[in-house]
Amino acid sequence: MGNTNAAAGHNASGRTFQQLNLEQQEQYSGDSREGLVKQYGQLTTQLHELKQIYDDIYSSAVQSAATEYLRSKNNFFLRRKQKVKAILKGSVGDAVMDKFLQPTNECSRNGNMRAGGLLAAARQFAEAADKVRVFSDRQREVEHLTTEQLKREIRQKDREIKLIKRKLEELHNELMSLKERYEETKQIPKFRRYSARKEILKSFIKQNTTASPESPVPVSGV
Repeated sequence: MGNTNAAAGHNASGRTFQQLNLEQQEQYSGDSREGLVKQYGQLTTQLHELKQIYDDIYSSAVQSAATEYLRSKNNFFLRRKQKVKAILKGSVGDAVMDKFLQPTNECSRNGNMRAGGLLAAARQFAEAADKVRVFSDRQREVEHLTTEQLKREIRQKDREIKLIKRKLEELHNELMSLKERYEETKQIPKFRRYSARKEILKSFIKQNTTASPESPVPVSGV
Protein backbone atom coordinates (compact mmCIF):
# COMPACT_ATOMS: atom_id res chain seq x y z
CA MET A 1 0.00 0.00 0.00
CA GLY A 2 2.86 2.37 -0.60
CA ASN A 3 6.35 3.04 0.69
CA THR A 4 6.88 1.25 4.00
CA ASN A 5 9.62 3.77 4.82
CA ALA A 6 6.99 6.51 5.11
CA ALA A 7 7.09 9.07 7.89
CA ALA A 8 4.56 7.01 9.81
CA GLY A 9 7.43 4.69 10.67
CA HIS A 10 9.27 7.39 12.56
CA ASN A 11 8.80 8.97 15.94
CA ALA A 12 9.42 12.62 16.73
CA SER A 13 13.16 12.02 17.30
CA GLY A 14 13.53 10.44 13.85
CA ARG A 15 13.91 6.82 14.97
CA THR A 16 11.97 4.20 13.05
CA PHE A 17 9.57 1.75 14.67
CA GLN A 18 12.03 -1.00 13.69
CA GLN A 19 14.85 0.75 15.54
CA LEU A 20 12.65 1.14 18.58
CA ASN A 21 11.89 -2.58 18.46
CA LEU A 22 15.61 -3.44 18.44
CA GLU A 23 16.31 -1.06 21.32
CA GLN A 24 13.43 -2.57 23.24
CA GLN A 25 14.73 -6.11 22.69
CA GLU A 26 18.22 -5.10 23.87
CA GLN A 27 16.82 -3.38 26.95
CA TYR A 28 14.83 -6.41 28.06
CA SER A 29 16.98 -9.28 26.85
CA GLY A 30 17.30 -10.83 30.33
CA ASP A 31 15.10 -13.72 31.43
CA SER A 32 14.86 -12.83 35.12
CA ARG A 33 11.30 -12.76 36.39
CA GLU A 34 11.68 -9.14 37.47
CA GLY A 35 12.89 -8.22 34.00
CA LEU A 36 10.06 -10.15 32.33
CA VAL A 37 7.41 -8.46 34.50
CA LYS A 38 8.91 -5.08 33.67
CA GLN A 39 8.98 -5.95 29.98
CA TYR A 40 5.33 -6.99 30.06
CA GLY A 41 4.39 -3.69 31.69
CA GLN A 42 6.35 -1.74 29.09
CA LEU A 43 4.90 -3.63 26.13
CA THR A 44 1.33 -3.42 27.38
CA THR A 45 1.61 0.30 28.04
CA GLN A 46 3.16 0.87 24.61
CA LEU A 47 0.41 -1.16 22.94
CA HIS A 48 -2.28 0.87 24.71
CA GLU A 49 -0.71 4.16 23.61
CA LEU A 50 -0.29 3.01 19.99
CA LYS A 51 -3.94 1.93 19.84
CA GLN A 52 -4.98 5.32 21.16
CA ILE A 53 -2.91 7.04 18.46
CA TYR A 54 -4.40 4.83 15.74
CA ASP A 55 -7.97 5.29 16.92
CA ASP A 56 -7.50 9.05 17.18
CA ILE A 57 -6.16 9.31 13.63
CA TYR A 58 -8.79 6.93 12.26
CA SER A 59 -11.54 8.95 13.89
CA SER A 60 -10.13 12.28 12.69
CA ALA A 61 -9.39 11.23 9.12
CA VAL A 62 -11.69 8.35 8.16
CA GLN A 63 -14.77 8.38 10.37
CA SER A 64 -14.98 12.15 10.23
CA ALA A 65 -14.71 12.07 6.43
CA ALA A 66 -17.47 9.45 6.18
CA THR A 67 -19.76 11.37 8.53
CA GLU A 68 -19.25 14.73 6.87
CA TYR A 69 -19.66 13.26 3.38
CA LEU A 70 -23.04 11.80 4.30
CA ARG A 71 -24.13 15.11 5.78
CA SER A 72 -23.07 16.97 2.64
CA LYS A 73 -25.75 15.13 0.67
CA ASN A 74 -28.34 17.38 2.31
CA ASN A 75 -26.64 20.52 1.01
CA PHE A 76 -27.21 22.43 -2.21
CA PHE A 77 -24.81 21.70 -5.08
CA LEU A 78 -22.45 24.65 -4.49
CA ARG A 79 -22.29 23.88 -0.78
CA ARG A 80 -21.57 20.20 -1.54
CA LYS A 81 -18.63 21.20 -3.75
CA GLN A 82 -17.16 23.30 -0.94
CA LYS A 83 -17.82 20.58 1.62
CA VAL A 84 -16.10 17.80 -0.34
CA LYS A 85 -13.05 20.00 -0.81
CA ALA A 86 -12.98 20.82 2.92
CA ILE A 87 -13.30 17.14 3.89
CA LEU A 88 -10.36 16.14 1.69
CA LYS A 89 -8.17 18.95 3.00
CA GLY A 90 -9.11 18.19 6.59
CA SER A 91 -8.34 14.49 6.27
CA VAL A 92 -4.74 15.14 5.20
CA GLY A 93 -4.06 18.38 7.06
CA ASP A 94 -1.29 18.94 9.59
CA ALA A 95 -3.71 18.46 12.49
CA VAL A 96 -4.14 14.83 11.38
CA MET A 97 -0.72 14.00 9.97
CA ASP A 98 1.14 15.32 13.02
CA LYS A 99 -0.60 12.66 15.11
CA PHE A 100 1.60 10.02 13.49
CA LEU A 101 4.52 11.41 15.48
CA GLN A 102 5.17 9.74 18.80
CA PRO A 103 4.52 12.09 21.76
CA THR A 104 7.64 13.49 23.42
CA ASN A 105 8.26 15.65 26.44
CA GLU A 106 9.69 18.78 24.84
CA CYS A 107 9.99 20.61 28.17
CA SER A 108 12.29 18.07 29.82
CA ARG A 109 14.31 17.43 26.65
CA ASN A 110 14.96 21.05 25.75
CA GLY A 111 15.11 22.43 29.28
CA ASN A 112 12.51 25.04 28.55
CA MET A 113 8.75 25.46 28.22
CA ARG A 114 6.60 26.43 25.32
CA ALA A 115 3.65 28.79 25.62
CA GLY A 116 1.36 27.55 28.35
CA GLY A 117 3.93 27.72 31.12
CA LEU A 118 2.82 26.25 34.42
CA LEU A 119 -0.45 24.95 32.99
CA ALA A 120 1.38 22.90 30.35
CA ALA A 121 3.87 21.64 32.93
CA ALA A 122 1.06 20.62 35.28
CA ARG A 123 -0.68 18.73 32.48
CA GLN A 124 2.52 16.90 31.56
CA PHE A 125 3.14 16.00 35.19
CA ALA A 126 -0.39 14.60 35.49
CA GLU A 127 0.06 12.57 32.29
CA ALA A 128 3.40 11.21 33.51
CA ALA A 129 1.89 10.24 36.87
CA ASP A 130 -0.97 8.48 35.09
CA LYS A 131 1.50 6.51 32.94
CA VAL A 132 3.37 5.39 36.05
CA ARG A 133 0.11 4.21 37.60
CA VAL A 134 -0.93 2.35 34.43
CA PHE A 135 2.52 0.77 34.14
CA SER A 136 2.28 -0.52 37.72
CA ASP A 137 -1.22 -1.87 37.10
CA ARG A 138 0.00 -3.74 34.01
CA GLN A 139 2.77 -5.42 35.98
CA ARG A 140 0.37 -6.52 38.73
CA GLU A 141 -1.78 -8.22 36.09
CA VAL A 142 0.86 -10.93 35.59
CA GLU A 143 2.31 -11.38 39.06
CA HIS A 144 0.48 -14.70 39.44
CA LEU A 145 1.75 -16.17 36.14
CA THR A 146 4.57 -18.67 35.83
CA THR A 147 7.73 -17.63 33.98
CA GLU A 148 6.72 -19.58 30.86
CA GLN A 149 3.21 -18.10 30.89
CA LEU A 150 4.74 -14.66 31.25
CA LYS A 151 6.99 -15.24 28.25
CA ARG A 152 3.97 -16.29 26.17
CA GLU A 153 2.13 -13.13 27.17
CA ILE A 154 5.16 -11.04 26.20
CA ARG A 155 5.38 -12.70 22.78
CA GLN A 156 1.68 -12.04 22.24
CA LYS A 157 2.00 -8.36 23.16
CA ASP A 158 5.01 -8.05 20.88
CA ARG A 159 2.96 -9.46 17.97
CA GLU A 160 0.10 -7.07 18.72
CA ILE A 161 2.49 -4.09 18.77
CA LYS A 162 3.94 -5.06 15.40
CA LEU A 163 0.42 -5.37 14.01
CA ILE A 164 -0.75 -1.94 15.21
CA LYS A 165 2.47 -0.32 13.93
CA ARG A 166 1.85 -1.91 10.53
CA LYS A 167 -1.71 -0.59 10.57
CA LEU A 168 -0.40 2.89 11.38
CA GLU A 169 2.02 2.72 8.47
CA GLU A 170 -0.73 1.54 6.13
CA LEU A 171 -3.09 4.31 7.25
CA HIS A 172 -0.34 6.89 6.80
CA ASN A 173 0.32 5.61 3.28
CA GLU A 174 -3.40 5.80 2.47
CA LEU A 175 -3.56 9.40 3.67
CA MET A 176 -0.43 10.36 1.72
CA SER A 177 -1.98 8.82 -1.39
CA LEU A 178 -5.20 10.73 -0.72
CA LYS A 179 -3.24 13.97 -0.41
CA GLU A 180 -1.44 13.35 -3.70
CA ARG A 181 -4.70 12.61 -5.51
CA TYR A 182 -6.31 15.72 -4.05
CA GLU A 183 -3.38 17.88 -5.18
CA GLU A 184 -3.66 16.40 -8.68
CA THR A 185 -7.28 17.57 -8.95
CA LYS A 186 -6.04 21.16 -8.85
CA GLN A 187 -4.76 20.62 -12.39
CA ILE A 188 -8.20 19.53 -13.61
CA PRO A 189 -10.54 22.11 -15.20
CA LYS A 190 -12.78 23.64 -12.55
CA PHE A 191 -16.03 22.28 -13.99
CA ARG A 192 -14.69 18.70 -13.52
CA ARG A 193 -13.06 19.06 -10.09
CA TYR A 194 -16.11 18.31 -7.97
CA SER A 195 -16.83 15.00 -9.71
CA ALA A 196 -13.17 13.96 -9.48
CA ARG A 197 -12.87 14.92 -5.84
CA LYS A 198 -16.12 13.22 -4.93
CA GLU A 199 -14.95 9.95 -6.49
CA ILE A 200 -11.60 10.20 -4.72
CA LEU A 201 -13.34 10.74 -1.38
CA LYS A 202 -15.82 7.91 -1.91
CA SER A 203 -12.99 5.54 -2.88
CA PHE A 204 -11.00 6.52 0.23
CA ILE A 205 -13.98 5.90 2.52
CA LYS A 206 -14.77 2.56 0.88
CA GLN A 207 -11.17 1.29 1.06
CA ASN A 208 -10.65 2.24 4.69
CA THR A 209 -13.94 1.33 6.35
CA THR A 210 -16.24 -1.64 6.74
CA ALA A 211 -19.12 0.22 5.14
CA SER A 212 -19.86 1.94 1.84
CA PRO A 213 -19.93 5.74 1.52
CA GLU A 214 -23.70 5.55 1.25
CA SER A 215 -24.25 3.70 4.54
CA PRO A 216 -24.20 4.83 8.20
CA VAL A 217 -20.90 5.81 9.78
CA PRO A 218 -18.42 2.88 9.70
CA VAL A 219 -16.41 1.59 12.63
CA SER A 220 -12.68 1.42 13.27
CA GLY A 221 -10.78 -1.70 12.35
CA VAL A 222 -9.09 -1.89 15.75
